Amino acid sequence: MAATYLTPKRFRTFGTGVDLSSTTDDQLLPTLSVAAAMVNAYCAAPMSHDFRGGTVTDEQHVWKLGNAHQAENQRIWPKHRPIRSASQLRIDVTNTQYVTLSGSSLYVNTVENWVEPVALALSSVGLFNVAVLPNVGLRTPVAKLTYEYGWSFEAVDETLTTYSADGRLQAMNQFWDETAPVVVTQNGSTLPSNQYDVDYTEGIVTVSSYDSTAMYAASYTYTLPSNIAMATALVASDLLGQANIAAAGLLGLSGIKVEEVELRQSAKVGLYTTPINGAAQRLLAPYVYLSWG
Repeated sequence: MAATYLTPKRFRTFGTGVDLSSTTDDQLLPTLSVAAAMVNAYCAAPMSHDFRGGTVTDEQHVWKLGNAHQAENQRIWPKHRPIRSASQLRIDVTNTQYVTLSGSSLYVNTVENWVEPVALALSSVGLFNVAVLPNVGLRTPVAKLTYEYGWSFEAVDETLTTYSADGRLQAMNQFWDETAPVVVTQNGSTLPSNQYDVDYTEGIVTVSSYDSTAMYAASYTYTLPSNIAMATALVASDLLGQANIAAAGLLGLSGIKVEEVELRQSAKVGLYTTPINGAAQRLLAPYVYLSWG
């Protein structure tokens, strides 16, 4: 499924100036998906990357065997970052002969984003022994890495804003980590978990005994960088604006003369031909990867 960094419900609260009163959520969703794809493309993210995180199975890398003059390659840089954990590294010599490492046999560096075996079989060829290495096999063994990646941010005592009068309160961020604890307070006192419900996708807390005069706050963990969400909103707004121009038959308009109404059209101006706007580019700058591995 394509990444979507904003739900239609959340996008409506951004206040980008686009009139969405006659646009349904189903109509918004494709535009938000295109905006997310444009964000990924600008950041040079690998295929199928999701800034909310995910699991990658058997990602292939070259494993170079060592020799008398060069040490064996022992470090793998995953394509999707930042890496959280690695569950398995399998190194294939043929279709049926391989070495599998997992658990404490793998060291994961979450700062520099690499994985390295730390429990090696002692032999003249590093990981492999005579029983493993065939007479004829792959010229260069293939390493297959299975791992989890993604960001993790903590919000502590963040003031919630009223989403609706029935006690639904919205946090600044959506896509909460469902495995992490959520603490909600009312006027500084912690509420029992049975007095509120959490929508982890939308980042909305619904308090059962809501007091409109009270101040509510929440502590939670979320997975999507705020800059990614904000940049997606800006790009989606541009896409919607350009679509409205196209719908009005003004695509390619380069000028208007007020008196004696004159419209000028340029053949060089078309729909979706310009790069994403400068504000979005500045938000995405920390997440652009010049090289992914």
